[in-house]
Amino acid sequence: MTELVDPIHEAHRDALSGLLARIAQLADELGLKDRVTTLEELRHSVTEPFLFVIVGEVKSGKSSFINALLGAEVCAVAPDPCTDRVNQIVYSDEPFERDAIGLVRKIGVKADILKTIAIVDTPGTGAILREHQTITENFIPHSDLAIFVFSAVNPHTGAAWEMLDFVNAEWRKKVVFVLQQADRVTQTELEVNRRAVEQYAAQRGIREPIIFTTSAIREKRGDQDSGFEEIREFIRKTVTGEAPARSKLANAAAVAEKILEEIGGGLEEQRKALASDEMVSKALADRLANGERRSGREIEDLIQRLELNYDRLSGDLKTRFIGGLSIGELFSRTIGPIFGSTKTIAAWIEELKADFTSRLGPRIEEIAKEGAEHYLDGVRLLLNDLIADLSRARPASSATAPQLYMKLPGWHGETSDSVVKKLRDLLTDDRFATALQGSGATAIPVAIGGGLATLIAVVTGAVAHVLVVDLTGGILTALTAAGAGLFVMFKRRGLIRDFETALDNGRSQFVREVRDKLTAKLSLIYEEIRRVCHPFFDEVESARKKLLPLTEERTRLADELQTQKAAW
Repeated sequence: MTELVDPIHEAHRDALSGLLARIAQLADELGLKDRVTTLEELRHSVTEPFLFVIVGEVKSGKSSFINALLGAEVCAVAPDPCTDRVNQIVYSDEPFERDAIGLVRKIGVKADILKTIAIVDTPGTGAILREHQTITENFIPHSDLAIFVFSAVNPHTGAAWEMLDFVNAEWRKKVVFVLQQADRVTQTELEVNRRAVEQYAAQRGIREPIIFTTSAIREKRGDQDSGFEEIREFIRKTVTGEAPARSKLANAAAVAEKILEEIGGGLEEQRKALASDEMVSKALADRLANGERRSGREIEDLIQRLELNYDRLSGDLKTRFIGGLSIGELFSRTIGPIFGSTKTIAAWIEELKADFTSRLGPRIEEIAKEGAEHYLDGVRLLLNDLIADLSRARPASSATAPQLYMKLPGWHGETSDSVVKKLRDLLTDDRFATALQGSGATAIPVAIGGGLATLIAVVTGAVAHVLVVDLTGGILTALTAAGAGLFVMFKRRGLIRDFETALDNGRSQFVREVRDKLTAKLSLIYEEIRRVCHPFFDEVESARKKLLPLTEERTRLADELQTQKAAW
C-alpha cells in the first residue's frame, strides 16, 4: 500500500483552508492588511503538499527509492550522473520542466501522490556541496522530512554527510536515513554498514538515528521484505498521519484563533465607541428638535406681542375714528374748512393714517428687534451646544487598539471634527448671521418681504378705503339733505362695522404674513444646521449597520473554528 496521507486529514485541511480564507476576508474588510498576509501564509502552509527533501549521491539508488516510496514514476532514473540541479517535483496536469530560482529546476508530473507530497531531489554527485545554500535556504526550513539515501554498498560518501551538518545543526529538522539497494549486499554487510551510519550520525549529534533498509527492485516485484512499508508507516505516524497532520492544522488554527480574538477585542472596543457615538448622535438630534420647537415658540411669542400692540394701537385708532363720526364732528369737517377753521375730512383721514403709521411702525420695529436678538441668541446657543455634544465623540487619537485600523466610517473622529469646524464656521459666517437676522436692526421686515412700510400699508390701506369712500362719497352728500342726522346715525353703525372688519382683516393678514415667513425662515435655518450635522448622523448609522454583521461573522467564524478543532 503506497498511501502516505490520511484522507480524513485532507478533508480537515480543505475545510480549514476555506475557513482561513473567510477569516482573511473579514480581516481585509477591517483593514488589517498584516493579518490578511499572515492568514494567507497560514492557508498556503496547510494546503501545500508535505515536503520531502531527498539527499543522496550518485549511484545511491535515490531516484528509484523516490519512485518506489511514492508508488509512481515521478523521478527519471538515469543510467549515468547527468545533473547538478536541485529538482523540485510537483503535481501538474500537464507535465513540464522549467528552471526556477538559481540552479533549481521545477518538474511537473501528473501523479496523484504529488497532490499531497512534494519532492525536492538534490543533485546526485559531489556537486551537492555547491547546492548547500540553495537547499538550506529554499527548502530545508519548510520541509516536513529530510531523507538521506545511501547505497547499502557504500554509506561512507562524504558529501551527503556534510549536507547533514547543515540540515541537523542549523535547522534541527526531522531526519531519517535509508540504506537503499539492500538487495546488492549480504545481511552481514548490511549490518556492518548500518552500524557505520549510526556512528556517522552520532558524530553529528544524532543519537539513536532512525535507519531503514530498502530495495526498490524488491518493491517493484511486490516482495514483502522490500523495507518500503516500514518507512511508509513511519512517515504516516510521524509526518503525514493523523497525529502529526493534526498538529500542523492545530498550529495554523492557533494563529487564526489568536487573530479572531484580536478582531473580537477590536470589534468590542468599536461597539463601545459606537454606543458612545450613538448617544452623541441622539443628543444632537434631540437638541436640534428641541431647538426648533423652542424657536417656533419664540416666533409665536413674538407674534402674540405684535398682535397685542396691534390691538392696542388699532383700539386707539378705532376710538378716534368713532369720535370723529359724530354728527357735529362731521358737520364741522364739512362746513368748517370753508371758513378755514377746521381740517377737511380728507385731511382728517390722512392724519389718522399718519398717526397710526407713526405709532405702529416704531413699536413693531422695537418688538421685532428684541425678538430677533432673542431668537439669534437661541440659535447661537444651540450651535454652541451642538459643538459641545460633538466634542464628546471620540477624537482620532482615542483608538484603543493600535493594530486595528478599522475601515468603518466615523471611527477616527474625522467626521465629528469636520462637523464641529463647520458649526463654528456658521457662528462666524456673516452670510449665515445675515440670514438669521435679516437686514438692519430687525428680522421682521425682511422675513415678511417688502419691508415694514408695506406691512403697515396693508392695514392702513384697508382702513383708508373705508374712510375715504364711505365718508367722502356717502356721508358728506347725506349731510346736505334733510333728515341727515338719522341717515348719518344709520350710516355710522355700518362704517364702524366696516372699520372694525378692516382692522381685523389687517391683523389677520399681518399675523399670517409674519408667521408664514418666519416659519419658512426657521425651516431654512434648521435645515442648514442639519445639513452640516448629517455627515455625522450618516456615518454613525452606517457604522451601526456595518458593525453588527461584522461582529456576527466574527462569532460565526470562531464557532466554526472550534467545531473543526473538535473534529480533529
